[in-house]
Amino acid sequence: MKKSDIIEKQFNRAFWGYDIVEVDQFLDEIVKELEHMEQENKLLELRNQMLLDRMARDGVSLSEEDKK
Repeated sequence: MKKSDIIEKQFNRAFWGYDIVEVDQFLDEIVKELEHMEQENKLLELRNQMLLDRMARDGVSLSEEDKK
C-alpha cells in the first residue's frame, strides 16, 4: 500500500456519514500493512547491523557518511 492509496481513498456516504464498516475495513488494511512494514524495517535494521559487525571484524571501515 502506498501513501497515495491512503490519500486518494474514497468512502461511500451512508445516510448519516461514511459507511462505518467500509472505513473500519480500510483502517484494518492500513494497520496490517504498517505492521508488516515495521517488521520488515526491524529485520532490515538487524541485517544491516550484522553486516556492519561482520565488516568491523574483517577490518573494513566505513566513513561516517557511508554509515548513514
